[in-house]
Amino acid sequence: MKCLRAIREVARRHPSTIVPTFMGAHAVPEEFSEAGADAYIDHVMEEQLPAVVEDEDGPLALWCDAFVEEGVFTVDQGERLFEAAKERGMRIRMHADEFVDTDAAALAARVGAASADHLAAASEEGLEAMRAAGVTATLLPGTPFVLRSDTYPAARRMIDMGLPLALATDLNPNCMVD
Repeated sequence: MKCLRAIREVARRHPSTIVPTFMGAHAVPEEFSEAGADAYIDHVMEEQLPAVVEDEDGPLALWCDAFVEEGVFTVDQGERLFEAAKERGMRIRMHADEFVDTDAAALAARVGAASADHLAAASEEGLEAMRAAGVTATLLPGTPFVLRSDTYPAARRMIDMGLPLALATDLNPNCMVD
């Protein structure tokens, strides 16, 4: 919440448009390692989302994001979180199918996400569902580069199928390109 409050303060002081996104479900924190991902998603839905949306000075974020990927959060967990966020008036973005096809691309379409990031392992069916729903595929080429992966999203296939594309950096402490 501290970061979101700092972002709100920067947005108030700076002439640029700054649109914060709440990503409480990027990984299961250590204090939930025993309880597990389901318990953590419950915590995010019951404690964190209300705090983000009902802050005394107004919402801290208008967008909700989660990392739906094998070994992180399942499609079912992501769907629960996104539906709860939508009930609170938030819009949806998501990190999806970066390493394994979990059907997260199709989830992006089902929940009406504005965008889904990564998509290096997304299935043809998932990408088609995104295209039909108007979900933008956000490609983050810095991530596989930093991870020294040979797997990049199928950008040409996405363009040919008419899927809207965006490019971004995924700049974060785990993805630093000098």
